[in-house]
Amino acid sequence: KPKADPKSAKKKKKSKKSKSLERPEKGVSGKSYESLIRAAKKLKRKSPSKALALYKQALAKRPSSPDALSNVGRLQMKAGQMAAAITTFKKCRKAMPRYTPCMYWHGRALEKAGRRSEAMKAYENYLDVNPDGSQSADVRKRLSR
Repeated sequence: KPKADPKSAKKKKKSKKSKSLERPEKGVSGKSYESLIRAAKKLKRKSPSKALALYKQALAKRPSSPDALSNVGRLQMKAGQMAAAITTFKKCRKAMPRYTPCMYWHGRALEKAGRRSEAMKAYENYLDVNPDGSQSADVRKRLSR
């Protein structure tokens, strides 16, 4: 048997490792909801399209998950898909009406889509539920414009 070149063995190890980092969504259909959410959160900034795919797989397991729905909506907004984001945030609000991240981001998506009066209602709902929430200062600023 010819001996393997140690350099090529190292290259194989590196490429295998980098592939696993680049494609974490591969073969995750059998993974738990929680592991899909964790993997998606890690990818959200660096690879939004891969994160979106993972969140959608998580939604297949728990269709009414406000965490997954709000993150899908935010990634849709980031991709410029305002109509899809608005629909996703509506589903989120229906699934958990008092979940303030969905209220806030629903308002932001409506505002970006030019639907200001609807956005203002979403912001008012946010303040009704959580007047001291993490986004309350921004919501008040948007309402005062």
